[in-house]
Amino acid sequence: MGESAGAKLTSALLATPQSKGYFNQQILESGAVQCIRDSVTAKGIRQRLMTELGVSKPADLLKISAEKLIAAQAKISNGAQGTNYFGPVIDGAVISQDPYQYILKNTNDKVRFLIGTNKFESKMFMNFDKRLNHPDSTVLYGWFGDNYRYILSNFESEAKNCNADSAAIKVLTQYMYQMHSYRLANTLAQAGSHVWMYRFDYKRDGTGATHADELGYVWFLPKQNNFNDTELKLANQIHQTWVNFIKGKAPGQVNDKQWPHFVAGENNIMVFDTVSGPTQLTDIYNDRAHPSSCFVLK
Repeated sequence: MGESAGAKLTSALLATPQSKGYFNQQILESGAVQCIRDSVTAKGIRQRLMTELGVSKPADLLKISAEKLIAAQAKISNGAQGTNYFGPVIDGAVISQDPYQYILKNTNDKVRFLIGTNKFESKMFMNFDKRLNHPDSTVLYGWFGDNYRYILSNFESEAKNCNADSAAIKVLTQYMYQMHSYRLANTLAQAGSHVWMYRFDYKRDGTGATHADELGYVWFLPKQNNFNDTELKLANQIHQTWVNFIKGKAPGQVNDKQWPHFVAGENNIMVFDTVSGPTQLTDIYNDRAHPSSCFVLK
């Protein structure tokens, strides 16, 4: 089970034969395989690190202290925009190919999944990096590398239909998390796995959940989070369905309504909000031109 980086790294187990038999279920909150990068991108990121440290050969990195490595990493990551810089690599040894291709070729109907995202994931990152409120090619390149053109094009199109702030929240949420989680859920469902999908919408002020807002409810920490009666009920619902899944059962019912299986292309999910319940989404955005990795350097 993992959230954010934890979900991205947990899901990386799906892309390698070396993990076979070591797990039979996963919970992936706000993260999928979008952090598995190609070797060209990995070498590009490594070169940035080497340049910052003033070394000419990759082997020289092994002689540098962890303290200096982490300081250099922090500098090239430039805050939250470095979220997708470091992570698993398609190296030809541990991970040999695009994760979606591997999953479809190595079907496993014995593994179960609970996967989901939050309504407005990107708001937290937009608070960290105010430039994202009005994204241009420079800031988007920093966050997505050469993938920036997909996000910029979609943002410019969306901004014609609503204000720039709303367009940025919607589009960045799609490209940071939503699109990737649904791609993975669809791929796993096609491969025969049992999948349950959720969306966490609740925010006390009604503005919609951002990244990590579900955690206090999953862990059921009412005193720490000062839950009101509505939130206490919501926490009970979420925590119990997670516990049911962890114990090897279906997540079960929420407000007397069954959490439906996620079937590829049908988009039946559970929405957690002031009043929670199952729903069928009419459309899930998927930019087919966008590669599986969130961050790419060419």
